[in-house]
Amino acid sequence: MNSKQYPVTRRFCNTCLGETNHNVLATREKRTEAEKCPDIVWIDTYQLLECRGCEAVCFGLEEFFSEAVAEDDPGTRVSRYPPPTKRRLPEWSNELPETFRDLLAEVYSACAFDARTLAAMGIRALIDGVANDKVGDNGNFKKKLELLTAGEFLSSYQTEVIDAAFDAGSASMHRAFRPSSDVLTKLLDIVEHLLQGTYVLKRVANDLKKATPKRPKNGGS
Repeated sequence: MNSKQYPVTRRFCNTCLGETNHNVLATREKRTEAEKCPDIVWIDTYQLLECRGCEAVCFGLEEFFSEAVAEDDPGTRVSRYPPPTKRRLPEWSNELPETFRDLLAEVYSACAFDARTLAAMGIRALIDGVANDKVGDNGNFKKKLELLTAGEFLSSYQTEVIDAAFDAGSASMHRAFRPSSDVLTKLLDIVEHLLQGTYVLKRVANDLKKATPKRPKNGGS
């Protein structure tokens, strides 16, 4: 931690996943006045911030407008970059095939910017990509699901869940559907379960079998 004394502000930290105290390392203010009415002002305050817990550095922006649009509107909007996120990309994503790993990272980037429609489209692409990888590009998605179930890649229950997630992604692509944050969280749960179960856990199970001592032939445990 830098020993120099800095002003302190509260901001969300993507590493600590919560509101923490941040050092304000640097500040730059830009003030703009209305041409014919100098009492109407816009003030943009740019800040370089450092979390006092984990020392992660981010960029903050406070936008102030003197003419509040409502009585309960303070006229100030606070944002940061990278945008705040309450869900980390899972560590096991590094074990996915490169195409799926990169696309999942893009989905998370869309979520961070609250681009929920784009995130849902990316989730649809991930589900379709897994189906193509395992059973080939054989007809429509319903047919692919049947082949995945027949090949024991999915249980009947999983098939129902995956179908619902795929349809939500299709609605975003073709019917301008913008899922709520809660719905998007459920979609992420579904596609991550599919990816981890298909590409990560099977390898983990095989490694575990190899590392487990064989059962004695005399029937012992």
